[in-house]
Amino acid sequence: MKAIRIIPYIPIIILIICGYLFATYDIWNDDIVPVAYVYHAGNFPSFKHIVIDLFTPHNDHILVLVKLLFGLTYLLLGSINLKLISYLSIIGFIATYFFILKTIKLSPTQKLILSFGMLIPIFYDLFYWALSIQNILVNLFVFLCWHALLNKQYTRSNIFYIAAIFSSSQAMVLLPIGIAYGIIKKTKYRVIIMPILITLGIKWFASKYTNENPIYASSMLENISFEKLKEAFLALCPPFNFHFTFYQILLSTALVGILCLVGFDYLKKIKNQTNSSREDFLIGLILYSLGCFVASLFLRQVAEIRYLAYSCTFVPLALIYLTDLS
Repeated sequence: MKAIRIIPYIPIIILIICGYLFATYDIWNDDIVPVAYVYHAGNFPSFKHIVIDLFTPHNDHILVLVKLLFGLTYLLLGSINLKLISYLSIIGFIATYFFILKTIKLSPTQKLILSFGMLIPIFYDLFYWALSIQNILVNLFVFLCWHALLNKQYTRSNIFYIAAIFSSSQAMVLLPIGIAYGIIKKTKYRVIIMPILITLGIKWFASKYTNENPIYASSMLENISFEKLKEAFLALCPPFNFHFTFYQILLSTALVGILCLVGFDYLKKIKNQTNSSREDFLIGLILYSLGCFVASLFLRQVAEIRYLAYSCTFVPLALIYLTDLS
């Protein structure tokens, strides 16, 4: 029995060991954004310019906490160590895993599903792209925000929501989910309106320093095509495979079936008002992760595996919900 209890922690050990062996020091793609901010901050003409650049969006993201984290490593070490940033991503993702374990009680089988389903497929994202901490931070803060909201800790929930937006714009996917939940629970209107005002305020502020479309809705519509829809279907279930293979079709079809079963069951419970806080927690995070997956996939003409890592959340959580039904 003790050996069985240890098995869910094997992916954590693998993550830590592989992080030591494979995490890279190299700047890749958008890593240059926080790196350039930190190294150029000392040359800005005033403190005001440092703050403005801190909040200036990169594409559709306001990377405030990411830039501050990169800056902190520079202040402590005298240089930006991207391998250390990758380690912090690993720690953040493991922390998210343990937060789920602490929040909802799981059976030994469900712990295995969460451990291997959540931690294993994200290897690539954690080791070869230091800026993956953007996705790790937003997930952690969104999970904390959703948990606080379900427990009617509205001030704490709003604080975590702000922190999530200042990590990555994917946080805003949670907004319609929270609004729908508030309407269903007949929450006071000021509780529902506050995150809307926060979102509009942040996006308005950010729009002052960029000419880019902060919502990117038009880009999403432009990228919708049969090939893109096929790609989305095949990438639903990790391991990610963009070739039209029987194996991937089988996995994705099974996952669509599972998501439909989970959705129908939850809607039935909502109608009968028999849904539990555990089910609310799982469904909220499934919808958030699935929404991030879809939005990230259709915002770009070419899918990037770093954004597909969101399926590492909705797949195991959907399976956990399904096993609760049996």
